[in-house]
Amino acid sequence: MKILLCGFTGAGKSTFLKQFQGNSEGFDCIDLDHALALDLGLTPERLGEWIVQNGFPLFRDKEKTKLKTLLGHSQNMIIALGGGTLTPDVIALIEKTPACQIVFLDTPYELCRDRILGDSNRPLSNLPEEELKKLYESRREIYRDLADLTLSPENVKEIVSLQALVHNLG
Repeated sequence: MKILLCGFTGAGKSTFLKQFQGNSEGFDCIDLDHALALDLGLTPERLGEWIVQNGFPLFRDKEKTKLKTLLGHSQNMIIALGGGTLTPDVIALIEKTPACQIVFLDTPYELCRDRILGDSNRPLSNLPEEELKKLYESRREIYRDLADLTLSPENVKEIVSLQALVHNLG
């Protein structure tokens, strides 16, 4: 089984993922951005700088390739996706992957914005407010449409174990 965590930049995907590390159910916990940074020979904190230097198109291509590799493994995984990972190509890839579940962390725009403001590792934090909000709204629609399970910030607090998460995916 593959559980993919999606949500906007700053939604809390990486933080949510951390609570499942070292789980007894045998799931690998992978932050896609961190895994990609390591593949590029970077520390995760330098990935934003790499994106600014090399551009989002190259980043998205490498991100898709890394996710495809991960989805091809037989190991059970929880993967925290990047905020913009769910492109049409990636969605098609996910739809072809058996036993793949998508969990959407539906975090309000204002909270996401506040979490990323001034964070140099998040290139989207440099967007003008209206552009960032428009991007949030368009991506939120995609996340909602694909989600097998949607969690609000309040619901996230109720998921205290991987077993509870899997049970909610039912």
